[in-house]
Amino acid sequence: MHNKSLSKGHVKDSTGEPVIGANVVVKDNSSIGTITDLNGNFVLSVPQNSTLVISFIGYKPVEMKAAPSVTVTLHEDADASGSGGDWLWYREEK
Repeated sequence: MHNKSLSKGHVKDSTGEPVIGANVVVKDNSSIGTITDLNGNFVLSVPQNSTLVISFIGYKPVEMKAAPSVTVTLHEDADASGSGGDWLWYREEK
């Protein structure tokens, strides 16, 4: 069995705002994961020497080595479907 280590981190966008609900998983073992809280923070117990994959819809995923303290900046994915984050919301009248 692998030794575990604790990885704590903060996920923000390119403007510095916290990313709420970003996925943080161990690469090649998505059963070990969590999501960021209302402040963009996460805590995850991971096997030593793990690589984390941090992702959120509309942003490019980031891979990085798990560490006791990490800060991740997600950048918008220009190739994501939609119009660069501008969404059209409508209400259907009945």
